[in-house]
Formats: sequence, structure tokens, C-alpha cells
Amino acid sequence: MARIRAEKEATLREVLAEVSLLDVGRLLKSTLLTLGCLGIFYAIIFGVGAVASNATGFTVSDLGIPGGVFWIFVAWVFVFGATSDRSFHEWNASWFFPKLEWFSSLLLAAYIVGFIYLNIHIFSMELGAERALAAVTFWLGYAGPFLLFFSAINIGHAKLLEKRAQVTANE
Repeated sequence: MARIRAEKEATLREVLAEVSLLDVGRLLKSTLLTLGCLGIFYAIIFGVGAVASNATGFTVSDLGIPGGVFWIFVAWVFVFGATSDRSFHEWNASWFFPKLEWFSSLLLAAYIVGFIYLNIHIFSMELGAERALAAVTFWLGYAGPFLLFFSAINIGHAKLLEKRAQVTANE
């Protein structure tokens, strides 16, 4: 079991060395689908939170903690718990995401919360050219680089494991 785990583990440098732009283009569509599903998940979670808040009369602002800090902490708990001791390929998923230490998981959590807050701000704007320009700028400047990075590490990890399998088969 330990040998199988060691064969699947890879550094980010090894993974990115296996990536080409053509590979990134192929997986970009599936990554956007994943983000869409994540958006639906958060919409449901926030909807349930709003209903519970209205039913009880209790809000996060009653705690005296700024909302952004509270949500970064909540997101960090989930991100750190999911990525601290294993990478996602061990869950038999079709994608790869590396193990993260506490600080990098905190950065990812802040990025996710920023993604949500910026989307809320963009969707609260009046319909028109300014909103469309803000949405395009957001996707190209904020979400796009992360999606490309995510796609690149997925492709690189798959290619690296394929090379390792060929070496093992030849031995």
C-alpha cells in the first residue's frame, strides 16, 4: 500500500514539467463545469444559511467578527481538512490537486472567499455594459489564471503517472 501511494505522489515541479498548452485547452471545459457545480453548491449552502438566519433571528454579525474574516476561517477549515494529509488523486477522482500546508490552504480559502464576494458584487450591479465588463474582467483576471493552473497540474500529473507506469512495466 505504501509503495502505491509513493508512486502516485509527485512534486508540483514534476507535474508542471509534463504540461503543454494543448493539454490545458482540452481540460479547460471540464474545469469550468467543476466550478459551475461548486457555485451551485455554495448557492445552496448560502440559501440554507439565510433561511436558518431568518428563522432564528441570529446572524454572523452578532458575533462581532467581520463577515469576510469569518467566511475565510470557515473555508480554511474545510480546505485544510481536505488537503492537509493527502492529495485528491487518492480519492479515485479524475483530477489531481496537491497536498497543501496550513498557509497555502489558507491562501486557497481566501481565494475562494474572494471569488464568492466578487461574484456577489458583480451580480448586484445593474445590468448593462459596466456589469458585463466587470464580469469579463473578473473571469479573465481572477478566475482564469487559477483555472489554467488547475488544468495544468491535472494534465501534468496524469502524464507523469503514465511515464512512471511505463518505466515500471519495462523493469
